[in-house]
Amino acid sequence: MVPSDDTLGSEHDASAAIGAGHEALVPENTALRGQVTALLARVAELEHRLGLNSSNSGSRRRATG
Repeated sequence: MVPSDDTLGSEHDASAAIGAGHEALVPENTALRGQVTALLARVAELEHRLGLNSSNSGSRRRATG
């Protein structure tokens, strides 16, 4: 069975819409990847700082008040 011209046209339209949707998400994805990278660096920094302070290892923080 040979597809009709209408079927080919709607397939092309759907493909174009998907491509446009993809292109719209690229900048958002790039921004989110940058945020993830920054947050991972921050977590690593905080974990490092926790490791430097061994004076409170094994003890719980006391609530003040």
